[in-house]
Amino acid sequence: MDILFLVTYAVLLPLQAYYFFVFSGKSRKSMQYEDSIGFNQSFKWLLRHAVIAAILFCLNSIWGFFNVIRETYFLNY
Repeated sequence: MDILFLVTYAVLLPLQAYYFFVFSGKSRKSMQYEDSIGFNQSFKWLLRHAVIAAILFCLNSIWGFFNVIRETYFLNY
């Protein structure tokens, strides 16, 4: 279970950073050229970033919960 968590986290974390990087570049470039349509479209990348961030938060919470349960109930015997 730990390996699956680490592999998933190792894939999703750089993906989240990439989405934010693309959003930053597109929004900055759109503001520089005063392109409102491009600026609005850049928020798709921010939404992808937020979705991945929420997935990582849930994944981290579930993994932490299972670790507490595992250490509390299964390692004491």
